[in-house]
Order: sequence, then C-alpha cells, then structure tokens
Amino acid sequence: MQKNLTQSTITKILKRSSELLEGELLHPGQKRRRIPTYPGLHDALYVWMRAIENHTTITGNILKAKAAQLFPRLYPGETPLKFSEGWLTGWKEQYGVKEYKSHGESGSAPITEAQQQMQEIRAVLSEYELCDIYNGDETAYYWQMQPDRGLATHQLAGQKKDKARITVMVTSNGDGSERKPLWNIGSAKHPRCFKNVDIHSLGYQYCYNETAWMRTDIMIDYLERFNHKMAHRNRKVVLLLDNFSAHQSAVAQLGGDQALSNVRIQWLPKNTTSAFQRDDQGIIRTWKAHTRNHFLNWQVSQLDMFSPEQTVGTINLLQAIRWAVAAWNHDIKNATIFNCFMKSTVKVYEPTYWAEKGIMCTGIPSQIQLTDTDQEVEIEEAESGNRYKNNPNELGEVEDEVEVLALEYLTKAEVIQDMMSVTEFLNPMQEEVTDSAEDLEVQV
Repeated sequence: MQKNLTQSTITKILKRSSELLEGELLHPGQKRRRIPTYPGLHDALYVWMRAIENHTTITGNILKAKAAQLFPRLYPGETPLKFSEGWLTGWKEQYGVKEYKSHGESGSAPITEAQQQMQEIRAVLSEYELCDIYNGDETAYYWQMQPDRGLATHQLAGQKKDKARITVMVTSNGDGSERKPLWNIGSAKHPRCFKNVDIHSLGYQYCYNETAWMRTDIMIDYLERFNHKMAHRNRKVVLLLDNFSAHQSAVAQLGGDQALSNVRIQWLPKNTTSAFQRDDQGIIRTWKAHTRNHFLNWQVSQLDMFSPEQTVGTINLLQAIRWAVAAWNHDIKNATIFNCFMKSTVKVYEPTYWAEKGIMCTGIPSQIQLTDTDQEVEIEEAESGNRYKNNPNELGEVEDEVEVLALEYLTKAEVIQDMMSVTEFLNPMQEEVTDSAEDLEVQV
C-alpha cells in the first residue's frame, strides 16, 4: 500500500537532509539517530563495554555502575543522574546491545596454543573415512529435575529439587550412520525398577558405582567391548576422547593409544573439548532437549489424568533411560551429528570432496562449515527428496542406490543374515511343485 506524502512532510525531510545524510547509524537495526542529552557519556560507556565484553560477563547493573562513575568525570558540576532501567533500555536500543546467554566453555579454551596439535590430529584422521571416526563423551543426566521457572498467576512456593543423576556416555561416528548403545552409569547395583526386566534387550548398557560417574574399570570394559565389535566387523576405526583421568588410566592399563587391535585412541588437546569435541558442539545438548521433551509430554499426560487436589506422579529410572534411548536412537537426525562433526573442525574436507562422491552424498551439501539452522534445514530437505521434485527419474535412481546401500549396511551389521529377494521368500525352492499333464488330468 502506497502512502502519499504531503508537501509539509517533504519540506521537513529536506530541511534535515544534511543531518540525516551525515549522521551515522550505530547499528543496522537503528531506524533514526536520537541525540541523547549527554552523548559523551553514552559513547564512553559503549567504548568501555566493547573493550571488555570478550573478557567477562557484563550485566545491566555493571553498566549502570560504570555510567555513575563516568558521569562526574565527563560532566563535573552537573547534577548526578539516576541511572534507571529505563535509561539503560534506551542506551541499549541506541547501540544495539542485547542480552545473550553463554553456552559451553569454548570461550575459555586455549585455541591458539592447541592449533599445532590439531594439525597433527587432522593428519591422523585424514587416513580414516568419516564413518570410521568415532567420538565418545559423558554427560550428567538429571532425570527427575523439574524446571526452576514457570508460569503462574501468582508467586508459588518453591519445592526441593530432585537431583537424582546418572552418567550417560554417548558414542557415534562422524556421519551419524552408527550410534553405539548408550552407557548409563548409576549408583545402585540393582535398581528396583529393573526387577524382571532384561535391560540388555532395551538397547543400552548399565553400570554402577557409588558416585554414578565414569571410572577406570568401566572405561576399560567400554573400550574392550567397542574393540571387540569393530574386530568382529573387520573394521579399523579411530576413537576421539578427551583427557579425562578415567579415560587416560583405562587406555594406559590396556597398553597405550594403539594397543587395541581395531580401535586407535586419539586424544583431543587439553582444555579444548568445548571447541574441538564434536559431542560438545550440540549433540549432547540436542539429545537432552529431546529427552526433556519426552519428560514434558509425560507430565502433560499425568496432569490430564489427575485432579487439582492430587499431585503429579514421579518417574522411575527405567522410564528415564527409555526416554534417553528413544531420543538417542530415533529423535536426533544424522544431519545434526554431521553438522556438529564439521563444526568441530577435527577433520576438514575440501569443497571438491563431496562432489567427487557423486550420488553417495546427495544428502550432504558441499559447505565445510555447517552451523546455521538454515543449513541444517537444507540437509533435512535433501534427505527428504525435495530437491528431486522436478526430476523424478533422478529421485528413483537415488532411492535404488540408497536401498542397495542400506541392505549392504544391514548385512555387514549382521542384522540381516542369508539375504534373499521377495520373490524367493514368497516362492521358496522347497515348495515348488511341478505337475505333469497326467497329474492335471487326474485332478480334473
């Protein structure tokens, strides 16, 4: 819709033309240049904030306190201002300052010092395909923890937080094609909820110790099982680990980084896992988000079943682990794992690498860095076949190729044994009957 400008509006704009053209917008979102009463104070506070924002966490109270210190220096004799929240809001809008939540520990990682070691690691990983590069890492799983904030019409009394915790170790390869069963470490040897339950059939491994944390003996068992699995498949793989003491002790007791027959241990630089460890680039966070979603859906179903006078029931460890397994095996997309692997930069590919793969990687774009949501959507659309809508013949070729690869993978994983075609299944050789002409005449 067009809006007609009056002559008076045009005159006002022309009078301010020099001011508008010469004035510099401080950030792209600024619609107009507002001149504050004390511009020197605003500019000095902004310069001070930019100088220290990469070294500490700055809050609104810190900015107001610094402004109160700067004001008498810049404007001696002036009546001190009351630096209220309204003043702070206006200052933040003027300079495009927003509140951001800090995630992870990458800001404290010694990246510069670790670059030389990362070059050596990349040289080792260049000998392995993406599907043969694994990463394992532990995380705490507070399976009964309730949110500490909520919506209500009035202030509610707080409740004691349930800090029941187990440790979960996640392991998968670089392209997400294989995810090892979760290793859950609890504090109880035989949890009551495990009674009469075959936990091995549920798709996870359960261990225990008094601290519910990874220990050397558990890590040795984990590595031996992992190596046995790779040896059974006749595969040579590399496992990326951080320098956690239990990891180092277990590897040392087994004989060293290359003591295992089919698994090579590659250590990440110290204190840099938040920057270079793939699981810390978003895989664990995504897994916890999906696990929490299962918990919230359960809460909603419980609230619908209970009356207002009753309280919501509690979950047991078995149910929590089932949610964790479902989130790990089904909810996390392969594209997410691949994106996090590429973001870690432990292995860097040239742009021509994926092009040379041809149809084998139609679902993987050629960008080296895949960290944005838009790029993840691009991968998901590619996997769903949207890019082939205008070329159904090419889509058919891709589907045939994927079917062959899937059958080969299931056969190698021993999920399928003695593979046969559908025709052979419906018409087995032992059931074929050849009737002669005389037999047919007798039947007639």
